[in-house]
Amino acid sequence: MSTIHQAASLKNKGRRKKKRLNALRSLFNSPQKKGTVFKCRIMTPKKPNSAKRKIAKVKLSNRFYILAKIKGKGPFFK
Repeated sequence: MSTIHQAASLKNKGRRKKKRLNALRSLFNSPQKKGTVFKCRIMTPKKPNSAKRKIAKVKLSNRFYILAKIKGKGPFFK
């Protein structure tokens, strides 16, 4: 016989989290996909690393949003 708390926790175990697509799955096995730059910004990585990473939020032609790295070190964000 289970207690009230055990029965309540078993009731919530049936629910599953919604799966989110990562960048590779949103490309659907295409090495290149057309998109428009939605937002450009600079991010810093987590604790042991330190740098200023230039990234862009890109809206792909299939209506998915991904974060893309901007390569090179030009005067893009000065």
